[in-house]
Amino acid sequence: MEGIFNKSFFDLEKKAEALLKNNLIKEITRNPPIQEFVYICPNSKSDPHQYLLDSCFHVIVNCHLDINLAKKEFETDLDYMFFNQDFRHIKKGGFG
Repeated sequence: MEGIFNKSFFDLEKKAEALLKNNLIKEITRNPPIQEFVYICPNSKSDPHQYLLDSCFHVIVNCHLDINLAKKEFETDLDYMFFNQDFRHIKKGGFG
């Protein structure tokens, strides 16, 4: 039974990783200072915005799946806070 669980868990992990990477957004600011913002959105086509609560979960999950992506999304959250001097729940596309 253990082998079946491990295989299904591995499949689920790969599907989750593929879904997160499919919804990955990378933006470069238009105005100086030039910065790169990286985050995972709910749906890259219909809802390309960053939500604070979602980002927190993405950081936690990506600590297991992709630690560098987790760091970049966390840095994006902090950079956004300093860049815009607020920390809203929803960050619409177009950082600057």
